[in-house]
Order: sequence, then C-alpha cells, then structure tokens
Amino acid sequence: MTAAAILYDPSLEIPEADERETDREINEALRKIREATLYSSGRPLRSVHAKSHGVLHGELTVVDGLPEVLAQGLFAKAARYDVVMRFSTTPGDVLDDGFGIAHQIANIFTEDLVYLAISMNEPNEVVSYPDSGKIMVRALQKVGILAEAEYMAGEPGPPKIFALAAKSD
Repeated sequence: MTAAAILYDPSLEIPEADERETDREINEALRKIREATLYSSGRPLRSVHAKSHGVLHGELTVVDGLPEVLAQGLFAKAARYDVVMRFSTTPGDVLDDGFGIAHQIANIFTEDLVYLAISMNEPNEVVSYPDSGKIMVRALQKVGILAEAEYMAGEPGPPKIFALAAKSD
C-alpha cells in the first residue's frame, strides 16, 4: 500500500530543530568537494557540476489529465516548454569521463513556478528548495539553509595553487 500524496502548501515548510547543525555539515561537505576539485584539477572550481561535457536544447511536454497531486504549478495544464540540459561532472569530479545532468526551467509566468522533479537519487545529488531557501545534500542525508560566507572563510590559508601561479608570473 502506498501513502497518499500531499498537495504542496507553504505551511508544510517547518524548520527542523537541528537545522543550524545541518547547515554547518552541508557547508563542510561543499568545502570538501571544493578541495577535491582543487586537488584533482590544480585550480579552485565550484563545488558541484564544475565541468561541462555538453549542452542540449529540447522540449518539455506536460500532458493533459495529470492527477491533481501532479497537476500543480508548471504542470497545472497541458503545454510545451523549451528546456536546456547541461551534461556535467558529478560533485568533486573534474575528469573527462562520467557526468551528471543539470536542468533549468525558466518561469515565463507572473505566478510562482512550482514543479516536481523526479530523481535517480544519485548519492552526490544537491537539491535547492527555493520557497524555503533550503538545500539538500543527499550524501549527508541532510536538509538545511546555507549561510553566506566569504570564499576563503574557514580555510587555513589561500590554496597552494595561488602561490604557484604567482611564481609563474
């Protein structure tokens, strides 16, 4: 027996008691990913999807007659939308082989864009929840809110690559 789906409502967004600790753990995980990309590539890169392998242009088709629980936001009525998909590396990976897929849907309406994305539950998946500002890092099994920080905040010093680059000038 499967549980009944719940229609989205902003009142469902309830902060967890340990969200600050979760935020710290997410920031730490992203820092480790940045270090991994620096180590493997020799230069600092963004934490996730650092290297593109290709870009596709396509079309997203929303079919008519979706169940009410799915027919919300972008999927409320049958339509076709332009889509751009980027094949990229997985978090912490800048190798030429292997990739993940990033997707983006532009909101062309005046109301909020709400859509359901179904994932393969990749272990390094990072998900953004724009209504609440939360981020989920699947590898940590944590959801939290990231805090803004200077790029080098919490780092023991500048990456060694900076010194090497200065010597080559």
